[in-house]
Amino acid sequence: LEAELRFLKAQVNPHFLFNALNNIYSLSFTGSEKAPEMILKLSDMMSYMLYDCKSEQVLMRSELAYLRNYIELQQLKKDGELNIEFEVKGDPGGVLITPLLFIPFFENSFKHGNLEDLENGWMKGYLQIEADKLKFHMSNSYCPGQKEAEKGGVGLENIRERLALLFPEQHELHIQQKENIYRVDLSIKI
Repeated sequence: LEAELRFLKAQVNPHFLFNALNNIYSLSFTGSEKAPEMILKLSDMMSYMLYDCKSEQVLMRSELAYLRNYIELQQLKKDGELNIEFEVKGDPGGVLITPLLFIPFFENSFKHGNLEDLENGWMKGYLQIEADKLKFHMSNSYCPGQKEAEKGGVGLENIRERLALLFPEQHELHIQQKENIYRVDLSIKI
């Protein structure tokens, strides 16, 4: 089980790195002034993945900082402000969590959603921290049929396997695609 978890966790890092480097390449190719800022964000995120994520659990506030950096990194690649809302309800305080647990949901939202449509694209999410449970919700707009031919599919399968190994009988994951909305609801007993 430990070897399988290490393998599944390792799949997250190259998946993200591939996406981030493509974004930075695009900005540097066009001579954007945003490229250095993206490199700095990526550096902070890589430091988290290389050093903090060696532990089986990390402080929730560190994981949240990583997620916020990821959102900012994605925001930087666009000229207009993306319609993104992510809220934390409750006190992350000393709460510990498995590292890189939520990032596949964010990656999928950016990859498969239509956030680049500044008028109609959106992403809304929250993480509610309770004494014995975490509730995560994310929903985003998307256009059915758009981007479906792209490579990928590792993220969601990876997260399902990680959740099954880390939280057997202690989590519920529901994913829905309805009309033009993609929705994820995850609850974990902690």
